[in-house]
Amino acid sequence: MEDFRAKLSGLLVVGLILGLAYLTVLLAGPKLFPLPFEIFSARLTPLEVGGEEFSPCAQQPVTPRQQVDAVETGPRNRITLHEINTTQLPGLGDSVIFLTTRSDDARLHLCDGSGQAVTTYYSGDAVPASRQPLQTAEVAFPLSLGSPDEAGLRYVLETRQPALLITPVKIMAAEAFHTRSRQTLMTRLFFFGGILSLVGYNLILGWLVGQWTYLFNALNTLSILFLDFYLTGVGPAYLWPEQPWLSNKVMVLSEAGPGIFAVLFAYHFLHPGDWRGLARRPVFYIWPLLNMIILACWVFLSYWQAALGVIAVWIAAAIAMIVVLVARARQGNERAQILLVPVVAVIVPSMIAGIAQQFTGWNLGRIGAHHAEITLVFEALLFTLTLAYLLTVTERERQAERRARIEVAERSKQQLLQRVDRERSRIAAELHDSAGQGLVTIVSRLRRAGRNGTGGKAGAVLQDVERETRYLLDDIRRISHDLHPAALDHLGLAGALKELRSRLAKSGDVRILLDVEPALELDRNQQLQVYRVVQELVSNALRHSGGDLINIQLTGESGKVIVEVGDNGTAGSAVNGEGIGLAVVDERAAILGGRFTIKQSPEGTRARLTFPASRPESRPESRKAQS
Repeated sequence: MEDFRAKLSGLLVVGLILGLAYLTVLLAGPKLFPLPFEIFSARLTPLEVGGEEFSPCAQQPVTPRQQVDAVETGPRNRITLHEINTTQLPGLGDSVIFLTTRSDDARLHLCDGSGQAVTTYYSGDAVPASRQPLQTAEVAFPLSLGSPDEAGLRYVLETRQPALLITPVKIMAAEAFHTRSRQTLMTRLFFFGGILSLVGYNLILGWLVGQWTYLFNALNTLSILFLDFYLTGVGPAYLWPEQPWLSNKVMVLSEAGPGIFAVLFAYHFLHPGDWRGLARRPVFYIWPLLNMIILACWVFLSYWQAALGVIAVWIAAAIAMIVVLVARARQGNERAQILLVPVVAVIVPSMIAGIAQQFTGWNLGRIGAHHAEITLVFEALLFTLTLAYLLTVTERERQAERRARIEVAERSKQQLLQRVDRERSRIAAELHDSAGQGLVTIVSRLRRAGRNGTGGKAGAVLQDVERETRYLLDDIRRISHDLHPAALDHLGLAGALKELRSRLAKSGDVRILLDVEPALELDRNQQLQVYRVVQELVSNALRHSGGDLINIQLTGESGKVIVEVGDNGTAGSAVNGEGIGLAVVDERAAILGGRFTIKQSPEGTRARLTFPASRPESRPESRKAQS
């Protein structure tokens, strides 16, 4: 065990080192992996936005000579206008201006000197691909710098976006842009293929081994993959090009995925298959519940409000899960320690880099174009390897549980054998004291009668011998009946229980009630086990309860057989059973595949045995117990 924990600690250190190295590579992307194409930052002059009706080409600068290289949008500035300054750009000729993040609606106005738009290009999530000027995954527009057709025209970029975003605007030569777009698309398709393969592997493996962990890992990876489809523009451009209404819905639903599936993955990783325990752990169920509430309220919210809500839940859930994992890892929880490895190696660094890129405009260099795909590949791969390692841990835990069950079974077997030996000793002593002594008495009296001849005294002696012999036969029949109820073979369960009730009722001033449902159909072994359970419980009640009423009921309900023995005593009859007693009753309940319970109250004691009416296939231990 110590060696295993040392290995886990080593894995955590390696994961932390990998995470720091991964974050360093991401944030140092421009220097480590410079872009192979020349990309220029656009110089934009912010323009005033009028009321509901305004002419984009006729608006004045907000602040003279102010220039920016990114568009800032949000709930307070849903519409932005920026004039593109082309004088500071080298002679690119045909070029392309594009936004590095998605936008609901982006427009490029070519304005003449009179403040009118000569041409307007449309792009963005709300625009079908067939209406966009360029067939590419980016929100992009063509520029013909230096072209006679566009000489003297001004370029005004209009964006309509309610979400809080900082979107850098770039300009490239047209040929370089299209080459870069093709290369980027092919690289993404390669990554997407690998990610889908890992998703399929987890789904198949989860189905084969019957573990929810693999399913939730696959669903979480799939939801982030669909989010990447949207963010990279592959979805709007190639997957649903003519259904622009799908874009925002895919974005919100995929952003809600990690807050649901990742949390359930972590829960089932730590507590495999324990669905009932989820309700007792709010730190796990609160995040999926909040996401479901937000999605239900989406009817009344705009998409960006729902997206903001699920992203907040996503971040809060990630922090909560990390805190839970760290706390449990410090307590020595091996599963938490295993799960922390991919968290510190990939998830935390990628979240930091993603937030820096998405909300601050940080340039990740050549890696930036494939940051999400690289993270997804590493995340899916590491989590899959973690799950594979979990199989080893699970098997080790199962072996430990199996050894513990074997030890318990051995102890129970020894205790049962000891009780059986004691019971045999009791039966032997009873045979010695009753049958043995009775036979000695009979022999002695017969010998005396032989010496006395055939007179009156001999007749009296023979009458005494006859009486003693009858008593002796009754004792032998009772002992024989205790060893095996012959009435069960001849009269069936109901008849045997009636005979048992009549015989036991004679032993004291106790009234015994019996109610057996006629429609019950039990096999031979079930009848024997039920008879023995009733015999033991009624005997205990007669000896210990101190009451004057015992009630026996056998009923069928919802495919189960219910055996109840109750008394109105106050001395705890069922608990104070002697001999093999309740230990054997528990064993018989296990043989029947059922459950035995005892409840005590001031009104008396009630013992209840429940087992399936249709007996399941016997397990090896059940067959051993029967033998």
